[in-house]
Amino acid sequence: MLLLGPPGVGKTHLAVALGREAIVTGYSVLFTPATTLVAQLAKAHGEGRLEEKLTHYAKPKLLIVDELGYLPFELDAAHLFFQLVSRRYERGAMLVTSNRAVGEWGSVFGDPVVATAILDRLLHHSHVITIRGDSYRLREKQLAWGSVFRDEKGAVLNVAGHIDSQSVKTTDSGGVRGFDAGKKIKGRKRHILTDTLGLVVGLVVHGADIQDRDGAVEVLNSVRHRYPWLRHVFADGGYGGEKLKGRLRKIGRWTLQIIKRSDHAQGFEVLPRRWVVERTFAWLGRCRRLAKDVERTIASAEAWILVANLRLLTRRLARYCYPS
Repeated sequence: MLLLGPPGVGKTHLAVALGREAIVTGYSVLFTPATTLVAQLAKAHGEGRLEEKLTHYAKPKLLIVDELGYLPFELDAAHLFFQLVSRRYERGAMLVTSNRAVGEWGSVFGDPVVATAILDRLLHHSHVITIRGDSYRLREKQLAWGSVFRDEKGAVLNVAGHIDSQSVKTTDSGGVRGFDAGKKIKGRKRHILTDTLGLVVGLVVHGADIQDRDGAVEVLNSVRHRYPWLRHVFADGGYGGEKLKGRLRKIGRWTLQIIKRSDHAQGFEVLPRRWVVERTFAWLGRCRRLAKDVERTIASAEAWILVANLRLLTRRLARYCYPS
């Protein structure tokens, strides 16, 4: 049996409950985290006791492997895990919990061929249960993380984030670039998602020719497992329209609130919630490296933005680190 789903939805709880019922019925059960399992196999392999350890894990009627996929396997560890699965195939039951869909197991094991061989044996005679929903562990913490928002009836909304993009010029270094027709800039867009404090929680850099409503899907999709409590997003008019809402419904339960400028406003006006992400761009702009995008690769461009964000966080933490 495979129990799949994001963190905190009860996969381990269900696995333990099923294991307990198996013990009550009279079956032998062994529960082990995936990281502990591969570490024990690797240690036994180095000491020349691999056959003994494989026999140990093959003996129980039910073997429960928990949290497979949270950390990637090295190739040697993936081969050892395959030997165990092959040893237990059609001889003993296995229950595996994972936060990764089976289509992503190639990256977990570092080799699509090994992943296919493992899945071929695990999925035969098996049941795959996918659990969807929010983390049980975070439900009580949501109101303490960031701001609390209420609708017209006073019902509490989920914790919010703020999304926006910044178009910057590139240099002759090359790499991905595009032309932002609205701002008349040839370069790249820095697409960020912040929490209610203005701290960066999501980041994607892409060509400036990609519209905000198209780039937003990639940004929000990148954080939906890392920050599952983020459900309400503040944005400007560039993210409006049913097209974006329809695409977001396919990747999660997001609510999008467009903050628009009043038609009667004259001159500069601070818009509610919009200023949070604009201030974040101002904070990042203090780093001279980010005055232009001088990087050749997207990965390098994103890395320097994260470095600037880490610099901001460490300085804030240092304010409260008093000598003992």
